Amino acid sequence: MNGDEIIRQTLDLLLEPTAVAELRVLGVGDYDSTFFGYYDCDHRAEMAQAALKYSGKAGVYMTLNRLHDGLLARMPNTMAKATKRTPLTVDRDATARTWLPIDVDPIRPKAISSSDDERKYAWEVVINCRDWLVAQGWKKPLLADSGNGFHLLLRLLNMPNDDATAHEVSMILKMLADRFNNQHVAIDPVNYNAARVWKIFGTFACKGFPLPDRPHRLSRIIEIPEDLK
Repeated sequence: MNGDEIIRQTLDLLLEPTAVAELRVLGVGDYDSTFFGYYDCDHRAEMAQAALKYSGKAGVYMTLNRLHDGLLARMPNTMAKATKRTPLTVDRDATARTWLPIDVDPIRPKAISSSDDERKYAWEVVINCRDWLVAQGWKKPLLADSGNGFHLLLRLLNMPNDDATAHEVSMILKMLADRFNNQHVAIDPVNYNAARVWKIFGTFACKGFPLPDRPHRLSRIIEIPEDLK
């Protein structure tokens, strides 16, 4: 599959059929520029086209959890440059939790792509983490290549967006970090907030300049559990 096909697959899999979602692009032109837009279910094709447009030029992300439908009015079905006064999605804008995202990333200096050897360490950890979660009774998560490391996405069944859920998700991520982190790889424990934006698979991970041993890679979905299809 090419980038456009993977992007469309990602939106279809991760967004609820009637959901409004924010598309956020970080680092357009320079590190101070952010572009954003809110898209409804009837404009997923436009959302995919916008994500593809910025792929390879900046980090391309979207919200995962269910948002208040009214957020569409902020910037409906198009992209615009954010200012310091732009109201991007915050935690209270989510009406329910639908995903628990797990980021398994190689430890390396900031703002550079990972090497193949670093990714091998991350692969070992993400598989061990996935298998352990399934053994604990979780449904098999979606497995994806972020370009630099790997992601697991656990489906949540309409959990409320409240302090108790935030604490529970935070404790799960901290527990996974404590269990699986090592000198080469870290599971990020801060991805518990409801407004967290997540890489759109099918877009390039483009930290730093691409070098032969640290290339910019296309993110992609590796494995989709049967009950997510």
